[in-house]
Amino acid sequence: MTTKWHSLCRHIGCMRLASERGYCDRHLSDADTHGWDPKRGNASERGYGWKWAKLRQKVLSRDAGLCQRCFVTGRITPACQVDHILPKSAGGSDAMDNLQALCDECHRVKTITEREAARLRARRQQTAHWPNQIAYIGCNASKSSKFSRSRSLMINNCSGSASDGCNQNTSSVPSV
Repeated sequence: MTTKWHSLCRHIGCMRLASERGYCDRHLSDADTHGWDPKRGNASERGYGWKWAKLRQKVLSRDAGLCQRCFVTGRITPACQVDHILPKSAGGSDAMDNLQALCDECHRVKTITEREAARLRARRQQTAHWPNQIAYIGCNASKSSKFSRSRSLMINNCSGSASDGCNQNTSSVPSV
């Protein structure tokens, strides 16, 4: 009878034996958060099948196998990645003029920058309705008044003097 060899848990720093899916009983929940995401689909379902492999080779040969971002700065670095200049998530296509060869480091930096920009766009869309919901209490300030946002929104341009038409030093509205 053969015995199954157990490996160590894949959780960083854990020295227990793995029981199922590469994790010990304590870290089994990590198996659900790491690895393949069924909602994303596999590479072929996301549009990176055999057609992409052929297109990738065309781009690498067109760019002479060199990272285009490094090349512009005068460095010669071999390219390992083919990247969408305008990401597909932002409406980019697989057209040759929208693809560039990049080294791993340039691709990593560009991906992080795009991801952060997408987060900021989403945050702006989420908070775009806030100025319309601010109630200006206690002064005649308009919606264009300067304000600072922390735990509450404060109208800063109100001095509290009668010449401003204001009867309070500041007005505070709880954050939404």
